[in-house]
Order: sequence, then C-alpha cells, then structure tokens
Amino acid sequence: MKWKLPENADSINVIFSILMIEYVIIFILFSFIVLPVKAETGSTTYTTYMDSKFGFYKVRDITSNSIFSYDEHTLTINQGDTMIWKNDDDRDKAISIVSDEKLWSDNIGHLGRYNAEFKYTFTAPGEYTFRISQFQGQQIIIVRSSPQTFTPVPTNPVPTTYPAITQTPTSGTGLPDIPIKITPITMLSALISLIAMHITTKQ
Repeated sequence: MKWKLPENADSINVIFSILMIEYVIIFILFSFIVLPVKAETGSTTYTTYMDSKFGFYKVRDITSNSIFSYDEHTLTINQGDTMIWKNDDDRDKAISIVSDEKLWSDNIGHLGRYNAEFKYTFTAPGEYTFRISQFQGQQIIIVRSSPQTFTPVPTNPVPTTYPAITQTPTSGTGLPDIPIKITPITMLSALISLIAMHITTKQ
C-alpha cells in the first residue's frame, strides 16, 4: 500500500514555512527586549534574645536562620534591617528595653512576659545604644548606610516607537499622489509575502 500526499500538500508546505518564518522573526525581536530588573532590597531581620541573667545574650539572623555572633554585645547591621527583641527569661520576668537615643518611649519597649517581642526597623544610619532597665545589660547596634542598587540599562536599547517613513510616488502618471507609510509591521508583512511567493514559484 502506497501513501499519497494530499492534493493541497504544496499549500500546506507554504503555510507551514510561513509560520516557521514568523516564529523565527518573533524570537529575534524578543531577543532584543530587555526586561526591567527589580532591585533587591537585601534587608535582614534579626532577633535578640534577652534574659535576667545574661542580658542581650544571643542574636539570630532569622532571614537565613543562623546564629549571628557579635563581640562585646555590639552588632553591625545595614540601613533598613529590622531587630526583634525577645524576652527569653524562663522565669517569666519582665524586661524593658530602653533606647538611649529615645527611638521609642519606655513603655513601648516593655516585655512583661516570656516570649514577648518588640521590633524596630532602623531607617537611619548611626550608632544606637540599648539597655535593660530592670537588670544590667547593654547592646550597641551600628547601622551602616545601605549600598545603592542600580537597574542595569541595555547598551543598545530597542526603541519603543518607530518613526513612520512617508514616500510619495513620482508625479506625471495622471494618478493622485498617495502617501505610503512604511512601518515595522508593513515591512514584516511584505517580507513574509515575498518569502511565500519565492517558495511557491520554486515548487
């Protein structure tokens, strides 16, 4: 048994070739488009654990879930980072955090029970000192200016708008002069038509 191609096989081949050409042209056009890149903030959240015996005894980076070591109860963070102070006293003693720079009132930083938390986001660079009013304890937080982030710009950006080219036929034919506008869409359509005619004539 012999298989025969349908009578309209030539037309199917032409249509398939045109579709493949369109996909290739669309792929080339999209390869020049640069999508906007969102700059990451890079902010980090920390938790300081406190108790009545050791004061500010441990800091955890909860963004990466790791213990953050700091010497002499001094911590260096970046502008925009957030600190959470947590009452970790298992004897359920109240702890009040006092800011020497008066970042908040004393009653706001009061942690009256075990697991109570209070958080603050540092928006300005500088050096800040915190104390526990009920017990001895001091913590120094140094806030660095956050590094600036830039969105990359393509070296050869693709223009979003294209100027239309207007051509006027030569006078003297007895026909009115009709302006012809050439745009990327008309150029693409003409290119596809020429390729389709070329494929058809070769068959």
